[in-house]
Parts: sequence; structure tokens; C-alpha cells
Amino acid sequence: MNLMDETLLKLKSRGIEAAIINQAGHETSFASFYDYTTKFSFLLQKKGVNQNSKVVLLASLDWPLYCAIAACFQLGATVVLVDPWASSTYIQDALNQVNPEFLIISKQARLFYLKSSIRRIPKKILLDELIENRMPMRLTEITQVAPEHTALITFTSGSTGKPKGFDRSHLFLLSQQKAHDTFFDHHEKEIDLSMYPVFVLSNLKSGMTSVLIKGNLRKIDTINPQDMYQQLTRYKVDSISVSPVILEKLIAHCENLNLPLPLKKVFTGGAPVRRDICERLLKINPTINGYVVYGSTEAEPIALVSMKEVVENSYDKKTGTPLGRIVSALTYELLPPPGQVHSYHHQGKVGEVALTGDFVGKKYWNSEQAFHENKWTDNQGRIWHKTGDIVIEKDGFLHMIGRRSNPLHTPQGDLYPVPIENQLDQIEGVKKSAYLQLDQKIILAYEGNTQASTKIKEFFANEKLPVDEIRSISTMPMDARHRSKIDLPNLKKLLAQGSMMTLSPTAPLMTRLFAYTKERFPLIPILLFVFLLTSGYAHFFAEWYGAKFSWQEPKLWLTMGSVFLFMLQLRMADEIKDFEKDSKAFPDRILSKGIIPLSLIRKILYTTIAVEFLMSAAMGRSHVTYMFILQIWAYLMAKEFFRKEFLDEQVTLSLILHQMILPPLAIYSALPFISIDYLAPSMSLILGLIYLSLIYTIYELARKTWSPDRENAHADSYTRFWGIGPAVLVQIALTLIVIVLMKFLPMEFSKLYLWTAYGLAIIYLNMLMLFRRNPTRKTSKLVEAGGSIFLLGMCALNAFAL
Repeated sequence: MNLMDETLLKLKSRGIEAAIINQAGHETSFASFYDYTTKFSFLLQKKGVNQNSKVVLLASLDWPLYCAIAACFQLGATVVLVDPWASSTYIQDALNQVNPEFLIISKQARLFYLKSSIRRIPKKILLDELIENRMPMRLTEITQVAPEHTALITFTSGSTGKPKGFDRSHLFLLSQQKAHDTFFDHHEKEIDLSMYPVFVLSNLKSGMTSVLIKGNLRKIDTINPQDMYQQLTRYKVDSISVSPVILEKLIAHCENLNLPLPLKKVFTGGAPVRRDICERLLKINPTINGYVVYGSTEAEPIALVSMKEVVENSYDKKTGTPLGRIVSALTYELLPPPGQVHSYHHQGKVGEVALTGDFVGKKYWNSEQAFHENKWTDNQGRIWHKTGDIVIEKDGFLHMIGRRSNPLHTPQGDLYPVPIENQLDQIEGVKKSAYLQLDQKIILAYEGNTQASTKIKEFFANEKLPVDEIRSISTMPMDARHRSKIDLPNLKKLLAQGSMMTLSPTAPLMTRLFAYTKERFPLIPILLFVFLLTSGYAHFFAEWYGAKFSWQEPKLWLTMGSVFLFMLQLRMADEIKDFEKDSKAFPDRILSKGIIPLSLIRKILYTTIAVEFLMSAAMGRSHVTYMFILQIWAYLMAKEFFRKEFLDEQVTLSLILHQMILPPLAIYSALPFISIDYLAPSMSLILGLIYLSLIYTIYELARKTWSPDRENAHADSYTRFWGIGPAVLVQIALTLIVIVLMKFLPMEFSKLYLWTAYGLAIIYLNMLMLFRRNPTRKTSKLVEAGGSIFLLGMCALNAFAL
């Protein structure tokens, strides 16, 4: 047999209809897919690929990759795939287990050659050459293999983090595809959007069109829901199969913009799916058939539950996450858990799910140990798989309560964390929680507001559950694949190391202050910026007025110190002014979580102002005068010029008022070399101050030029108030004004200065145009980076190239 026997016939019969629609919108028809598959199989056979070959494929998830997979299947070769979200170490460990003979790699993936495990593969084939080859060829016969012959090796790690090669035979893949058709109610000619390669392969066999989700699958939590929504509507998608984090982003996008969701079916799983996600989805589209899918690498699906059932039934919170009933094609048992179960889990029968059936994987690649740990053979010769999942079963309905490997051992019995975490996650101020045991201590780690710890303590007291420590962390580590499950091994490592991610209000003050500066006032970048800005201003005016600039001038370095403190003062004042708004917009920040109290920020602010005046007094009357001017304007900024509501609506005026602090700051920086008496108002002085101020203003605009998925109702951005087009246009205009002003200033700039300034402007303008054409998170970050490069580059030119 060969799973391609029926698949090739299906590809040929569907003709010109789209088989795959990639991220860019390019459609590959079933006929083209058939032609390229048969072409690739002919060329690969010529290069020696056969049923004894193991072939690693490294390429983007697009039609050429899937054609190459199908061609290898046709030749009976074993395909080796590593998830795109896998780390470098994981990939190396995985490939070392398999020792493949062939590598098929695209040009874009050639950086993988840097890895020794890739370089050791004996025979390398460039995927691009297979696509472009025009030599005459004949149809290659489908190689017939045994049903249990390995077609595909993928990798699973469970809760260990170590890759295990999972062996998918031709018979297994055919059985799994039939299970998808049956239990997901798939039909030929349906259009499915999926993030999982195995689902795309299954769709091809079913004659379904696959839309490849747009975004970086290495970082699926960065996928733009607007892009995804456009794919759904443009291609009239019937069903989607995505992880919970992506589904939640799509739901939020529809809610925020009041958009319909014209889908027939939604499948999500791989991680716990909260009840509120189901409720919100059904509120947007009450007729949608939404399903929470319970499965694993070794068996998919294991159980399903409709979202309507989750919403309509008031399950006991102590029973854990609802999984549904095991699908009819599988036989299952509940194995006794490894230890005595705590009385907290008394709602039904407790045990580990074990399965057998046609689409339950029977072996791991070259690992008797993995087989022994996860499978066994019964007296009928059936191979059973132990999932490692501990559930409560009540009337045939399963609820997940934890993993076999991670119970919390207490004198009263083993506690499983899922039901407890589910309830804790409902507490106001708790974003994610993890209930775990580390070095005999029972710890509750949570991401959220530190003030939630009081309610957490009350919960444990009311439920009579043990907890030795409650620790707030800044960011909960999540699994690389779904970005929806907590990465428990990594979390335990962070907790054991006392990482800054686990900061609490009781941590040493200097540790908390260091973490705060790292988050909100990174010292090295700020010091570099202040050095370039201050010396640039000073050198610019020294050249302007014919004074001698010298790095040995002590007042220059005192001025830099004072400007650095003034920048810190502005940050502190902003933190106080925007505390309430930022706490809602950025609840994960250290200040929002109460790790640094607002009262301490006020003390730092007042101390900083006092030191600034002392340093200015040490340099003379002129410095004190301009420091006084700076403090008056800083105070007005902190008070929103006593017209907060008005300025909230007048964004342009607010920007101008805030940027007006730059001219006195530029003069203050130049005072070590020029006398205040020289600064008589003139048109040339005004143009010079505008020139220097605009350089920083461009950066200010760039850092708040956001793509739609970065916008936040509680945070301000210029793209939000002006729109993407006008915001880009303003920045282009200001950049051109800076370049033009260089021609009108009474200074002779060097060729190095001029051409470098032109280059910096061109780089920044190109990034703006990229963002204008495709406003995504990535291009938005490019604009921000471009603004930073322009600012630092121009300051460096003023400091060193005049």
C-alpha cells in the first residue's frame, strides 16, 4: 500500500480548483500540485531517494514543501519534519536521533547550514532547483510499502522538553485523515484555514482547499488577527483549526470592530480553552459549530466537546477543564493514577487516559524507552497509548485535572493543579496562574497585579488547600507550539533561580529598581542617547558661534549628567501622570503590579530635581536660569498644561507643546561653550532650534506609529488619532524639512555629514513606505527602529562630524 495511491487520484480529479492558498494569496491548483508532486518524485528518485531514505525538509510552510512531502511519500521515503517553532537546540537533538541521509532545503532556510546536525546530513537538495528544473521526465510509479512502513517522523516532547521521534506510518496517516473527515465533518470542496502541517496534508487527501495562515508560526502569538480576518473573508473560509491564543485574538478583533465572523466550523485545542472564549465566539456567531478538541501528537482527535455544550452546562469548577467524550472510533481505559488522590478530586472516577485504535500511534522512532514509558501491548496484540493526562470521568464525560508527571504531593494525597488554576484565573488581577511543587514547597506563581495576592490567599484559605509561597511574576513562560500552555519546566527553572521574572514587592529594593530601569528606563541606551544628544547640541552651537568645542571641558560632562537626570525626571513625571491609564493599558508593568510603589517614584522625582539644580549651580548662573525654564515647562507637561481633556482631543497641539521643551534643552546643553549673551533672538537661531528639535520629534512620532494589532484603547498613538496615512505623511514631511533646513542654516556642513544625513533619511523613509503599504506589527517595529537610527545618527553627526 501507499497513502498516495488515493491522494494522487484525488489531486488529479480536482483539476484547476485551489489546493493551497499561501500567505501571499498565491493559489496552487490541485492539478498543479499533482504535476509538481510527480515532477519532484521523478527528480528525487534520480538523486537516490527511495523507500529506505530518511529525508529532512527545511522550508517555509508553502506549496513547494507540501509537494516535496507528497513526492517523498510516493517514493516510500520517510519524511522528517521539525516544528517551525522549535528552538535550535531542540532541532539539533531531534535530528541526532534520526540520522537522515537527505536534506531538502530552500534558499531562505540556508542559515540552518550553521548547525552541525544539518551539515552532517550527507546529501543536500535545493528545493528551488526542483521547482525550476525543466528537464524532460516520466511519471514515477508509486512505491508500494508495508502498512506500518514509516511515512513521517514528527517530534513530541510532552512535559519533558526533550524531543521524541513519533513514527507515523502510511496506515496511521490514512486512518487519521479518515478520522478528521468523520469527526470534524469535513467534506470535499470545503475551505479550511489551519496552522498545522498535518492538517494541510489531511485536507489534500480529502480534496479540501487549505488556506495557510498568514504570520510567523515561530511566534504564533504575534499573528495579526486583521490579516487572518481578511483571509477568512476574502477566500470564504468554511472552517479554521487554530490554537486558543490565535482564536482569542480573532474574537477580540471582531469584538473591537463589531465585525461578523462568517464561519461554519471552528476547531481549537492543544491547550486549555476557557469557557469565556466559547461564550464570546458564540455571541459573535450563534450559529457557528465550535469545538474544543482534545488530542495529542500520538492521537488526534481523542475527544471533542461542542462550545455550546461548554456554555450551556454549569460544570463543577473543581472538575477541571471539560474535554468531552472519547470519539467512538477509539477504545479507552482510565489507568489508576500513580499515587493516592486528594479528596479535593471527588467528583468522579480519576485516572490516566489510555487509548487504542487505528489512528493511535503505535511506535516511536528508534526508542524502546519511549515505547516502554508511553505504551503497552495487551493480550489481544493491541498497542495502547498512555496520554499522561489525568482526568475525572463522570457519566462518560472527561474533565482534565493535570498531568501524570506533575502532581503536588501532600499528606492528604496528590493534588492536580488544573481545577485550582482555572478558579484562580478568574480572580480579578490574575492573568495566568501555575500551581506547582518545587523542592518540597508548594508554590502558586501568577502573572498579574500583585494586589491580587490577598484574594489568592483568601481562596486557598476557603478551599483549605496548601500553599507555601505566592509569587508574582512579570511574564509567564508559555509553550513554543501553542503559546497557550504554561511552559512548566522553564517556569520551575525561573522560580529556582529567583529570576527577575519572579519579582515581588518583598524583593530587595535595588533588585526591584534595577528591574524597573531595565523595563522603563534602560540605562545603557539612555546614557548613549544623552551622550550623543548633549554633545551634539553643544558641538552644533559651538560651531555656529565660532567657539572652540572640547571634550576636556568639565562643564560638558556635568551638563550631560544633569541632562541624564532631567530625562529620568521626565520619565518619573510621566509615570505619575499616566499611572491610572497605564495600569489598564499595561497591567504587566512593574509599576502597575505594585512591585515598585508610586510613592517611591515620587521620592525619586523630587530628589532628582534637587540634584539637577545643585549640578546647575555648580556650573554657573546661566545653567541655573535655563534649568529653571526647563523645570517650569516640565511642570506644565506633568499637569497637561491644566487642559488635559482639551489636549486629549487636540493631539497635534499636544505634540507641539511637548516638543517645545527641546529648544531650551538644546541651549542648556550648549552653555559650557557659549555665553547666554550671544543668544539674541534671530531667524537663523529659530531655524537652528527647529532643525535640532525636529530630529527628536521624528523619533517621537516613529515610536508611536503602530499597526492596528498594536493599538490599545488605553494607550495613545499618532496612527490611532490621525490614521495610518496622515501619520506617515507627517513623518515624511518632517524628514524632508530637516534635509531642506540644512541648506538654509548659516553653517558649512561637511560632505560626510550631508551624505550620511541623506542616507539616514532614505533608510527611514523606506521603512515608512514599507509600513504604509503593509501596516503590520513587524513593519511598525521597523518604523520605530528607523526613527531611533535617524535620531542617534543625526546626534552622532552633530557630535563628531561638524
